[in-house]
Amino acid sequence: MIESLKHALHAQSFKEQCRKKKKYFTRKRTLTFPVLVVFLLNMLTKTLQVELDRFFKVLKGPLSPVKVSKQAFSQARKKLSEQTFILLNERLVEEFYSDNTYRTWKGYRLIGIDGSTAQLPESEEIRQEFGGASNQYGDVMALAKISVAYDVENELGIDAIMAPYRSGERDLALQHLDAIVGFDHRTAGRRGHESDLFLFDMGYPALYFIALFILAGKDVVIRTSDAFLKEVQEAIHSDVADQIIRIPIQTPSRPLPPKLKALKPELDPAWVISLRVLTIYLEDGTAEYLLTTLLDAKQFAYEGFQGLYAKRWGSETNYDAVKNILEIENFTGKSVL
Repeated sequence: MIESLKHALHAQSFKEQCRKKKKYFTRKRTLTFPVLVVFLLNMLTKTLQVELDRFFKVLKGPLSPVKVSKQAFSQARKKLSEQTFILLNERLVEEFYSDNTYRTWKGYRLIGIDGSTAQLPESEEIRQEFGGASNQYGDVMALAKISVAYDVENELGIDAIMAPYRSGERDLALQHLDAIVGFDHRTAGRRGHESDLFLFDMGYPALYFIALFILAGKDVVIRTSDAFLKEVQEAIHSDVADQIIRIPIQTPSRPLPPKLKALKPELDPAWVISLRVLTIYLEDGTAEYLLTTLLDAKQFAYEGFQGLYAKRWGSETNYDAVKNILEIENFTGKSVL
């Protein structure tokens, strides 16, 4: 993986994808494209000047006279596209799944998707771009909505998004779906899992949303309330803990979901979705309700779903790591970029 990333950083084609203008990173300077990116990949916790001095002592040797000011660094960073790190992460993820033995669940890669927020540096420019939330004094705090598609078995962020604060979590999850379908095409025949199983909490159930995952060839396990869709309500209140129901995508009283119609205009409105509805009882007697596309009760026994859904907690612990250990909210830059 390290060699793959090194190769990317020194490739002219990669640099061309990652610079803001064609003329950037063409001259011989101390802060070359690879050096700048590698510096930014370090966990920067001190002041910029301290971090720069320490970095170049390691890079050039303790007796080297080379110095880079934080002003020079800031100017160089503005020439770099945020796509740099998105593309590097894609490369790392593809390398991991193509050339490693990794954990799966019954042949599935388990992907938890969950959203959170990130506090951003305070500036009018950033608030205009990302939005925010008001406190009790009426002041608007700059915030972003963040979402991560996270391999809970291998503790790896597959795809991550930072978006305006008012973005919907389902919309961001569908962006993850598009990214992962693209990953499937790029790694066909090379990855070590058969398919993907997505784990979602209570904020995600929607008929159009589940339909889009099915159409993409992906399986889901989603926690739901007992008030979601008439067919689901009837199944839950029937006192049968494990049953398969059929849900028409369109009925006389329920038109085709507008988002589904917009994204899949060729969809047959007579399509009927099959879902399995499970009532899981926790140790304290509390009932949880799960919807899943895993219909085969022999291959996917009822008894295994409580433990399976509990694996989604890895998405929560990932946010704890990136916020409290990696300190992603400790931004060294103050611009929208």
